[in-house]
Amino acid sequence: MCNPTNEDRAVRIDKLIEYYAIECKGDAYADETDPQDIICDIMHWCDRDGYNFEEFLSMARFHHEAERVTV
Repeated sequence: MCNPTNEDRAVRIDKLIEYYAIECKGDAYADETDPQDIICDIMHWCDRDGYNFEEFLSMARFHHEAERVTV
């Protein structure tokens, strides 16, 4: 998908959270801790592979703000 809408982006995350819930808890029921756990796991991934999480987060915020304006 070349130009996803913000709804498309949100739906992708719905699928990611559902997958994460199945992998971690054995069911597709997602709760408010799943997004937190995903972000924490991304932080561990950054630590392991030598990426700067804060730089990723800063750029993600920048993109999020830009994409919100295009709604």
